[in-house]
Amino acid sequence: MIRLQRNRKAVPAEYHGSIRLARERELIEMARLVQPDSKGKMNYIFNSKYWKKAKPQLIKESFGKCAYCEAPTNAVAHGDVEHFRPKSVYWWLAYCYDNYLYSCQICNQKHKGNKFPVGASPWTGPDLLQVKEGELGVDPLAGQALLDEFQAAFASEQAELPNPYDTDPEPFFIWKADDVLGEVDILPNPNHPSAGPVFKAIKDCYGLQRKELAALRYQVYKIFEVSKLATYAQLPQPLAAGFALQVQRMKDASAPFAGMIRYFDTIIKPS
Repeated sequence: MIRLQRNRKAVPAEYHGSIRLARERELIEMARLVQPDSKGKMNYIFNSKYWKKAKPQLIKESFGKCAYCEAPTNAVAHGDVEHFRPKSVYWWLAYCYDNYLYSCQICNQKHKGNKFPVGASPWTGPDLLQVKEGELGVDPLAGQALLDEFQAAFASEQAELPNPYDTDPEPFFIWKADDVLGEVDILPNPNHPSAGPVFKAIKDCYGLQRKELAALRYQVYKIFEVSKLATYAQLPQPLAAGFALQVQRMKDASAPFAGMIRYFDTIIKPS
């Protein structure tokens, strides 16, 4: 995982102004009609076409990679508009643009699902009898002060999953290459005070230790290892420059598993 940046100049028109208010009004009316089933579950009915309009921009912002596992997704799968806070629990954020990111279907559907671990009491949401449109989420073009206020409203939950749009995930983790198994595993950073609960949360919710992913990371790692070690060798200038460029490209935010590669860039040294 790496830090992502929202391009608020490219927010689709459907997510602010009068269109946003109309969608929130629909959401409130829907929620007021829903009754719990025999098991106490609230079966909300959402309009999935609405959040799908965010997908092209989310793909650009994550460079076609899953925001969680960083595997190249867009070229081989449809991918999902993922609700960071699950819409089945946080119904009032189902149409909130700032609750969206781009995810592969394995991370989202197979592993995360409706899970959202918090260190304190979950936020219960708005009072359905009093809430009005415009009060459910935040207009993504509202300005930094209101955006900060929106994020602060969740602070009491002590969410354990890092949202890459709000938090830099890289300091929480380290990576370990296993040349026998041909895998690269993700581990908690022993030098980070909050790494333990964050690592447990991403382990339970994202499946970042799955074998197929670890093997794919290893393939990318080995290419980087060779390129990085080559930069320490006495090579002809054109060849040396090529390896140096390869190293920089693999650390770029657009590259697969950039977070992992940036970690190994700090520890791979000539023997």
